Amino acid sequence: SKLATETASNKVKFQKEIDSLNAKNVALKSTLSNYKEEGKAKLNTFKARLQKSIDDINKDIDTYRNEHK
Repeated sequence: SKLATETASNKVKFQKEIDSLNAKNVALKSTLSNYKEEGKAKLNTFKARLQKSIDDINKDIDTYRNEHK
C-alpha cells in the first residue's frame, strides 16, 4: 500500500484525515440517536441535513482513497 512507503510527516497528515472522518462519523451517530420526531417539515429538514453530512463524509473518504492508492 502507498501508506507503507509514505514519510512520517505524510503519515501524520493521513492520520489526522482519518481522525477527522472518525469525528464526523461520531457526530453523525450522535445526531441520529438524539433525533426526536417533531413533524413532517422538521423531519424533511433533518433528513436533508443528514444526507448532506453523509455525502460530505463519503466525499472525504473517496478523496482519501484516491490520495492513498
